[in-house]
Amino acid sequence: MSLDNPNIVYKSYKTELDPNNKQKTLFKKNCGVARFAYNWGLATLEEDYKNEKKLKPNFIQLNNLFNSIKKEKYPWALEASKWSPACALQNLSETFKKFFNKQCGFPKYKKKGQKDSFTVFEGIKVVKNKIKIPKIGWVKLKQDAYIPQEKPKAATISLRAGRWFVSVRYEHEITQGNWTEETIGVDLGIKSLAVCSDGEIFEAPRKLKKKEKKIKRLQRKMARQKKGSNSRNKTKHKLALQHYKIANERKDILHKATSALVKTKPQKTIVIEDLNVSGMVKNHSLAKAISNIGFYEFRRQLEYKCKWYGKVLVVADRFYPSSKLCSGCKNKRTDLKLSHRTYKCPKCGLKLDRDLNAAINLSKYTAEYAGINAGGDDKIHVGRKKSTGGRQRNQNQTKTHKRGL
Repeated sequence: MSLDNPNIVYKSYKTELDPNNKQKTLFKKNCGVARFAYNWGLATLEEDYKNEKKLKPNFIQLNNLFNSIKKEKYPWALEASKWSPACALQNLSETFKKFFNKQCGFPKYKKKGQKDSFTVFEGIKVVKNKIKIPKIGWVKLKQDAYIPQEKPKAATISLRAGRWFVSVRYEHEITQGNWTEETIGVDLGIKSLAVCSDGEIFEAPRKLKKKEKKIKRLQRKMARQKKGSNSRNKTKHKLALQHYKIANERKDILHKATSALVKTKPQKTIVIEDLNVSGMVKNHSLAKAISNIGFYEFRRQLEYKCKWYGKVLVVADRFYPSSKLCSGCKNKRTDLKLSHRTYKCPKCGLKLDRDLNAAINLSKYTAEYAGINAGGDDKIHVGRKKSTGGRQRNQNQTKTHKRGL
């Protein structure tokens, strides 16, 4: 979403490129310069922190420093677009901001051949079946008339499993639909990907086992081959292609489910759970099934698609007992286990599917409980008060104990 105008959102259109050998070489050069600039910035900051502590992970400061020494020390970097190192240093600055806000770990060095990409901001033009990229020229697109022929904001070229892709970003106004002021609850699960409070069920990906077996065979084959040999490189490419196909199938299922929720459901507000995925994955019996579904990706897609179409996404508090509450009389079952797939209320006699019962409870989720908005910024704790007295007493006792020593 644009900071200047809240009614403007960014949309990206990704498609595969059809470059010739010369253009592939130029793509690799730009990826290499972007990777080098990122690693150079990280190494410079680490060295400065140990010695002088004058530099900060600021994009403008790092970019000016890199440009001042680029011609003398790294003249080969001039063969690439000026945006390639600049965008890499900007990404490094954003990563440090997330690290300081405890949203991610400390930045790691990039490696050649792993998620190679570079971004450009100016000099981009799109026609029906080709795109113009600075210092590279016109590159053919494999899909005609998919990318809008407007002025783009940016373009990112990436390499995945031996294929080159371009993602072009545009500004669009938010589409306001004729939504009702009602709420729909969506319960995520393992048996089914998502269960809606209106009864609709989105099935989880089930047809990946055959391809996962093929991945195991290719991994065993590659482990027996000599490192650096042509046969091992061919097997490595086949393995990367198989991983790419599985990732695409998972994304396809998630995109279809989230698009159906946002576009076809008339309710303006969508309520989902704030699941502790990192804690759930620790259960080794369910870890693979949880990873296959992709709860975080489901929530991420819902967040930006709700912004696109003018809907509201509410993330229920993590401790809201949507599965244990009876959707009829609000009675709470404390003895409910994960193996109980049917909810039976001992008070009113309601008998309902466990996931559907949770989805109905989420649709009735109100401000009485803690909630956060789609961006995860505003946190309201109404139903559950935060007690700090015990923690304060423990701190005072620790201080007193230290003074006694």
